[in-house]
Amino acid sequence: GGEGVDELWGEPFKVFSMPIEDFFQSRYIKISQTMSEIDQVTSSITTITITDDALSFVNNKLLELGVMAKMACETIRTDPVMFDVWPCYIAAKEEYEKSLDNLLSDKNEKKNIKFMHAYRLIKECGVLLIKLATLRVPIPDSVRSFTKKCEEFTKNHEKM
Repeated sequence: GGEGVDELWGEPFKVFSMPIEDFFQSRYIKISQTMSEIDQVTSSITTITITDDALSFVNNKLLELGVMAKMACETIRTDPVMFDVWPCYIAAKEEYEKSLDNLLSDKNEKKNIKFMHAYRLIKECGVLLIKLATLRVPIPDSVRSFTKKCEEFTKNHEKM
């Protein structure tokens, strides 16, 4: 593994090897960094999805998934509010996935290559948001790579 995910396996042992306040402080820092990366990912994909009417409805689903991913990320798994947060997160994930299916069925053949490239980035965005919400640790290499792909797409395809 990489990107800080390896240290996730050491988290349970930190509880016994450091003061509890320090442990929680380190967890809160990682969770806040993860939430910041979720914002970065949704911001990057928005530069693509707002440029075309055919993609605009997916933009709303991705933004909703981003909000719910942050809520799932910041909610402690043993907190009773998780029973409210998790179903909303799953519903946002399912709405995003349904919008992907709709996006493919409505594609315009004239913009096939650009459209499919945008579709792949939109799909990668969803996978990355789900991964961030589940791991609850930052994965800067993946986020940086995704952001760069979105910037390159925007630069190469000014208008779809």
